Amino acid sequence: MEYLANNPKFIIYFSFFDTDAIGLKEIQNYGVFTFSHQRDLIIHNDIGLYAPELTDNKNMNQAYKIIMKKIENVINLNPNTLSIAKINQEINKCQNALNDLCESLL
Repeated sequence: MEYLANNPKFIIYFSFFDTDAIGLKEIQNYGVFTFSHQRDLIIHNDIGLYAPELTDNKNMNQAYKIIMKKIENVINLNPNTLSIAKINQEINKCQNALNDLCESLL
């Protein structure tokens, strides 16, 4: 996982209705910018893009155009992957998951 997540700068995450994408969270923690068709997996607008167009299994042209435009914009900003990783790590902390679980039990 470390080798795979430490090299790319972007990931398109295809999974239909994942409830807690642990693998994705690990990849995000390396500073990888995420594209997903699941809104709940895009945890911060500076580090991911919600792309519902990815669900169109007959025509991916619109999704492709949106994603490529965003990739170009992100590259032009010359993002600091360490700051992206830090945002992800803060959001993905185990303590946050425990807090969410405890709140749902109350």
